[in-house]
Amino acid sequence: MENKNTEQQSQLKLLIARGKEQGYLTYAEVNDHLPNDIVDPE
Repeated sequence: MENKNTEQQSQLKLLIARGKEQGYLTYAEVNDHLPNDIVDPE
C-alpha cells in the first residue's frame, strides 16, 4: 500500500513539473492522474 502511494506521489510530481514547463495542464491530464472513484465522466 505504501509503495503504491509513493508511486502516485511520484507521478503527481511529474504531472506538476509538466504543468510548470508547459504553463498549463489539460483536464484530461489531470483526470488521468486522479483515482477512479473521484473522476466523474460527466
